[in-house]
Amino acid sequence: MAVIVLNDDFDVRMVDIGKMPALLTLTGETYGLSQPPSFDSIKNKVDKIVSKTTVQVRLHVAIDFALAQQEREVAFFGPQPDPVESTRELESGTCCNMQEVRAFVNQLGWTGEPLQGPSSAWLDPTVHSEWLGHGARDDKLIYESLEKQQRWDILRRTVGLKETPRRLLKRRNSIS
Repeated sequence: MAVIVLNDDFDVRMVDIGKMPALLTLTGETYGLSQPPSFDSIKNKVDKIVSKTTVQVRLHVAIDFALAQQEREVAFFGPQPDPVESTRELESGTCCNMQEVRAFVNQLGWTGEPLQGPSSAWLDPTVHSEWLGHGARDDKLIYESLEKQQRWDILRRTVGLKETPRRLLKRRNSIS
């Protein structure tokens, strides 16, 4: 399944992003699912039928649909991958440098219990309530850049420009 938001439908000034139109597409990939997904559960919320496998709905409907599909699969199969099994190699030291791992998890409040399962099993969420590390930094930089570009694109379209004029890209080094 894929949720697609078209660039023309996105507006950074939108107050309720959940009301934005989105395309919800069933890709046909059903391997490993408890049952094939279908639009039956949202048929009364469909704004437009694009094809047999694609409908236009509001973004909040598409997100709710995706979350419901995920909940159905977790209810049927349990969490996948298994949080404990998927981290067993971590404790044996075969997947990474354990000194670095232990130094990092010590900063997060690890008290020596086995490093198996999700970090929420040994991390104190009241102390560490936000995302940390390189992932958080990279995510912040990437999304700040994307948001800045989107705002610029909207401003350009608002004034009727299709492309950024070269004179706006060149900056003067000094003011005489």
